[in-house]
Parts: sequence; C-alpha cells; structure tokens
Amino acid sequence: MEKLMKPAEYAKELGISRQAVYAKIKRGILTAKDVEGKLYIVVDTDEAETKHD
Repeated sequence: MEKLMKPAEYAKELGISRQAVYAKIKRGILTAKDVEGKLYIVVDTDEAETKHD
C-alpha cells in the first residue's frame, strides 16, 4: 500500500533536512508525485512494515 507524505513530514520522520529529501528525489532514490501542484513523497507502507519485523 502506498502513502503520500509532504517532504517536510518525511524529512522530520527520517531526521534529515528537506533539502536532503529533494536531493534524494532528484537522484531517483525517492519517488515523488505531483498532486494538484504539490509534491508528495510516495512511501510504500508494505515495505516499511517488512523492515520492522
């Protein structure tokens, strides 16, 4: 399942800067979607749950 997060929220959750999030998007490390002119990070919640097990 996919979850959309604002770059600032994603950065806070990971403990990194917003600039680092945008750099990861630019390098293709993170997937982002434009929704009505706003950028959101696509987070795969299934993958995140697997990592915590």
